[in-house]
Amino acid sequence: MTLHPPYGRYMEEIELKPLTREQSLEFLRIGFRQAGIEPNEEILAKAVDRLNGIIGWLSYFGLIALREGLSDETIMKVLEKASKLALEELHNFVRLRGSRRYLEIMKAVKDGATWSEIKRYLELKTGEKIYSSALSRLLQNLMDSGFIAKKNNMYYIPDPVLRYAL
Repeated sequence: MTLHPPYGRYMEEIELKPLTREQSLEFLRIGFRQAGIEPNEEILAKAVDRLNGIIGWLSYFGLIALREGLSDETIMKVLEKASKLALEELHNFVRLRGSRRYLEIMKAVKDGATWSEIKRYLELKTGEKIYSSALSRLLQNLMDSGFIAKKNNMYYIPDPVLRYAL
């Protein structure tokens, strides 16, 4: 727990990890059945493949599918709308932080990249030397905000919708 001195309030951080493939399918099945719809398993599988267990995107898909029907077109419509929302969030983050280097980092890690690959990419794209401490701070800010993650020394974008948008 963290105490915020000016307010004297505690803050608790809760990390929501993506659902597994089977949990995602079950999440959608239950939701559709509660709405009185027997879901098409093939469409559910395609939706889960594209939205990759992120509860917010799965819920959004369910909402739109209830209005417009379960179809491949609905999956693409949700992916397009969700990608615009995800990009808007990223742009707001960049605007508030005042550094376009964040966008270049996101491009560098789209398919996964090591710290040194990101550094080389940034230096080539910007034509400037990037100090190690500055890059580490930028990467940490992106991780703290959930835009990127790190596994086995590889940085990547965990949100399939944001990856698609980029």
